[in-house]
Amino acid sequence: MTAVADRAISAFARAASNAQSVAAIARAGVSRAVLLRHQGQVSLALACIQSITAEVGARYRRGLNGLIELEFAECHLALGWPTTAEEHARRAIGLADRDH
Repeated sequence: MTAVADRAISAFARAASNAQSVAAIARAGVSRAVLLRHQGQVSLALACIQSITAEVGARYRRGLNGLIELEFAECHLALGWPTTAEEHARRAIGLADRDH
């Protein structure tokens, strides 16, 4: 199942890159980070999500920024960093409220 997910995410990332869509590229990256985290590769997942923030930059993107913050929270929690996980979760909630 993991191989199927990996291929699907890779195909999504290629399509996003071909379309030159920063939002789609970032969403593919979030998907990659989630998969890595579920595989137990939390440090790689965190590095992946950090690279996404560099890709997105400071610009607000409805629905995307909250998703990124939520994955930061998940990674920090998996790494045993509850304080920063909670901070990221609060940001994700704030962004979700802003999006609606």
